[in-house]
Amino acid sequence: MDVVAIRYPAPETGEVIRVKRAGNVFTAYPVYDGAEDRTLGLAAVASFCRNPGCACMDVDLKVFRLDEHDDDAAFRDGELVTRRPIDRPIQRQGRLCKLEVGSGRLFAADPATPEGLQPLDDTADAFFKRCLGGGPLSTLLVSAFREGRGWGRHDRYRTADWSKVDPGAMVHWDEAFDDEPPTFIEADSVLVSDAYCVDAKCDCTEAVLACAAERGGGGSAHVRLDLRTGDHHLTDVHGMDPMKVGAWVDIHVKRIGGLEAMRRRDRRMKEEVGTFLKRQWERKAVVPLPEASVRSGPKVGRNDPCPCGSGKKYKKCCGA
Repeated sequence: MDVVAIRYPAPETGEVIRVKRAGNVFTAYPVYDGAEDRTLGLAAVASFCRNPGCACMDVDLKVFRLDEHDDDAAFRDGELVTRRPIDRPIQRQGRLCKLEVGSGRLFAADPATPEGLQPLDDTADAFFKRCLGGGPLSTLLVSAFREGRGWGRHDRYRTADWSKVDPGAMVHWDEAFDDEPPTFIEADSVLVSDAYCVDAKCDCTEAVLACAAERGGGGSAHVRLDLRTGDHHLTDVHGMDPMKVGAWVDIHVKRIGGLEAMRRRDRRMKEEVGTFLKRQWERKAVVPLPEASVRSGPKVGRNDPCPCGSGKKYKKCCGA
């Protein structure tokens, strides 16, 4: 079981949310003065596609409200089961929704309230959104999603074909590592990814963010970002709204951990990928020259029988 406690949304609120994970069931309670407030709890049952080759990025959630009489939440045969006093029956509240892993966007499923459940009341719904709005529940959900997909189990750069990559090229993070996918902006159907220089000796401090449209006839844009200052500017844009490009880039940078996370990525690209590619380039550059052939017998004339034994003249056979 994983346990996290994160202060949310700001230190001055004094709110701490403790989330526990048991398999695909996540429970969340606010914590005050070190003790859980058991009158307001949530249980979220998560399901998602586990095919590592699939492009879908959704986590389906079935959310239930818990109170002080619920304990040991589990999910069996499609139903939430808790240890609850027999004299405390309840009309369970709940909702269905999806979490888009790439963008962190939460959206309602259809129907929004599962059959046999009452809608979440305002207090529970507000608490649920705080848990997911970059809070501890979303942290564990994304972690479970990555585990289910098998992300982070190996470094792609060690098995990729780099024969056409030149020193100083910019390589996208998801091409070298499998721990983080590009950001998918569902509302605009756009993928955003970040690329870094892979020259181990280079001291540049730039990253390139690429936006690629998934529909509507295509479209692309590239943005150069200064990793020291955070300033960025468009270098080229085709078939996209420049104002939206800036917003997409901001979403991606925020999702992967901000400017400091990009600086760490830049260092890792140069130190790991750059060093790995440098060894490959050195091996490719040092190609042994063919040894000079040494004649072991008398010179063969052009009209002499070919020494290969074909019966033809040398000029018509091996000497052609």
